[in-house]
Amino acid sequence: QFYWRGPVFWNFDGRTWRPGVRLTAGNADLEALAPPIRYTVTLEPHDQPWMFAIDIPGTIPVGAQMSTDFQLLSRKPVRERLRYTVESIPEYRADAGRTANRFQPALRLPAGYSPQTRQLGESWRAQSASEREIVERALRMFREQPFSYTLEPPPLGLDPVDQFLFETRSGFCEHYASAFTFLMRAAGVPARVVTGYLGGELNPVDGYLVVRQSEAHAWSEIWLSGEGWVRVDPTAAVSPLRIERGLLAAVPATDALPLLSRTRIDWIRQARFALDAVANSWNQWVLAYTPERQVDLLSRLGFDRVSWEDMVIALMLILGAILTVLALVLLVRAPARRK
Repeated sequence: QFYWRGPVFWNFDGRTWRPGVRLTAGNADLEALAPPIRYTVTLEPHDQPWMFAIDIPGTIPVGAQMSTDFQLLSRKPVRERLRYTVESIPEYRADAGRTANRFQPALRLPAGYSPQTRQLGESWRAQSASEREIVERALRMFREQPFSYTLEPPPLGLDPVDQFLFETRSGFCEHYASAFTFLMRAAGVPARVVTGYLGGELNPVDGYLVVRQSEAHAWSEIWLSGEGWVRVDPTAAVSPLRIERGLLAAVPATDALPLLSRTRIDWIRQARFALDAVANSWNQWVLAYTPERQVDLLSRLGFDRVSWEDMVIALMLILGAILTVLALVLLVRAPARRK
């Protein structure tokens, strides 16, 4: 269930997916079906406004806003390490009270592209009794036909969806999410691509979860009447190991992976865990050095009731002591011939 929601893509020109118009959600149509999960995220700078949260975020951190497609967005690009607390709803109904007319952008297809895929989706629409049956037809195709999961697929040409589905049949999560979303739109089911991360590695030293770039992932969302937006991960139909056990278990041994990903040397892994834990502890202390923590630190140093006047006096005394020591050192080291 560790789907970390990030950018959502609506617009497809036949080759490239792009985000839709970012509209801030007023009263989001989000119904919780399970208790929320509360946690704290330390986000590395990436020079974009995206703030990642477990699908689907139910609260908005300070300094952020939520879009109508449930993205958490910082009010300015994240150019320094950021720490925020958020609550997520693991089971939900999103936009279930809307009508299909509201999501016309999720049905648009580029003219002149992918005629085979378009024809296949239209045939499923004519042959299926429900939208759920259309979804199952697509997933069954990925399961039963010779599709494979790899990080090093063959290059695609001018019509990547048709070429992927009917020729190469080899790719990673973005290929499957893109093709599945196109098929759903061709069959009349509103669909969009969601990107972010899947999973993470639990650090046994201090118990926090680290999510690396190697966990980057893409999946689809479809809108069903009465149910709202429903997550469908077509990669799971091709490579269940990618979803259940992570990237390392899913890709062939010949695929290139980040350094140390495949190492079985235990002491190297433990050293990495220890270094990560030290870095995380430092980050938490620096980013969480709130006024409350400052007061707590001063009280441990003997200041019971700390006011701003006490803090100014303490600062002046400390600076005065430092300057006095520096002056004495310089005086002792000064040449005798100089005053």
